[in-house]
Amino acid sequence: MYDNYIVKFIVISLISVMTVGLCQGFAIKDNVTGIDFKISKYENKSVELEMLANYFADKIKNLVLVLEKTANLTQVKDVEFIDQINKTFKGIPQSVDIEKRKVAKEIMSQYPEFSAVGYLLPNGDMYMLEPFSRQMNLTTSNLGFRDYFKIV
Repeated sequence: MYDNYIVKFIVISLISVMTVGLCQGFAIKDNVTGIDFKISKYENKSVELEMLANYFADKIKNLVLVLEKTANLTQVKDVEFIDQINKTFKGIPQSVDIEKRKVAKEIMSQYPEFSAVGYLLPNGDMYMLEPFSRQMNLTTSNLGFRDYFKIV
């Protein structure tokens, strides 16, 4: 149920951003009677906007399904190396919990929409992030203070 709200929020956000762009794309002309909008362009853009919103909604639903399926994998459920979390690595070292890292790399190779895949612990601590270079470049190793994490 929460996933539907996320999808709706993202679609609404995309529509809002695109609407601003759409308004800028109107042909506006000053004349004696005032501002004249080109209605035909608006009607075409409305259809295009709806198609684009549907495309992104479907894409987001598919990505959510990937994450839900991944969450059920045995390699992902267990946190065997929690004792190896290290502040220097902002999580576990690169050579630890290879199975989770393989799953993350596989997701990124099959779904280029993901630029990184991570694993957070319930308290907000970063367990691991792929690619590892991004894990090393994190500014913090705990995301528990962020609003989006508190809501979940």
